[in-house]
Amino acid sequence: MYSRIKLFFSEDVYFYTVLIVLVSLISFALGRASVQSAVIDRTVSQTRIQLREPIATASATSPTIRYVGSKNGSKYHAPWCPGASQIKEANRIYFNSEEEAQARGYTPAANCEFAR
Repeated sequence: MYSRIKLFFSEDVYFYTVLIVLVSLISFALGRASVQSAVIDRTVSQTRIQLREPIATASATSPTIRYVGSKNGSKYHAPWCPGASQIKEANRIYFNSEEEAQARGYTPAANCEFAR
């Protein structure tokens, strides 16, 4: 089979050029696929962490906790937002409603989508 393919090309230069291009494309595709699966795995694990944290902390204190803020910040987040998972447990403040958070001087985080 190698000789048939090689006969298709009139010179060795063309054969090896096509071979190098094919190997490069395959390597690129495999590398890209591995990075995409790593990003998906990381996203899934972060989602699991974000979903677990509010449930574990809310059940111990108040089952109606809907918003999370930081003692050092001025924004409040929904429990599923990325900003909420970045707040250390020791710095977290919990609010039962948006009105409560706003009454205490907090404003909604821009990167959160709140269920209304």
